[in-house]
Amino acid sequence: MSNSNYKYQSVLFIDDDPITLMLCKKVIEKTQFSLHVDTLTNGKDALKYLNEIYEKGSKIYPDLIFLDLNMPVMDGWEFLDALSKTNLYDSNLNIIILSSTIDPKDIEKAKNYSIVKNFISKPITAENLLRISK
Repeated sequence: MSNSNYKYQSVLFIDDDPITLMLCKKVIEKTQFSLHVDTLTNGKDALKYLNEIYEKGSKIYPDLIFLDLNMPVMDGWEFLDALSKTNLYDSNLNIIILSSTIDPKDIEKAKNYSIVKNFISKPITAENLLRISK
């Protein structure tokens, strides 16, 4: 299978629910949305991961990040706030909030972050992925 069949080279899912992560990976693979998928379970680990890639270039920087809002250790909002204080914020990151909440306040709050490109409800579906564009 050619790499050119994939819309993205690499995506990152940040979510504390292992079932959600498993389903996301399956949908990504089935739709050939991304060649490579990484998963992390909280914002703190994600910041560390992104910093390591940015500094060392040891892995492919994610083209797209799917971010849950409600997680232990560091939730999605805390992650976005911490990220906005780093040099990573302006590094062409594209974040899609993937949340079980459909609270209009959360959707409005997400608009305060220029790197948040979309807000979609769980679970992720092939239809959601078709609507997402760079």
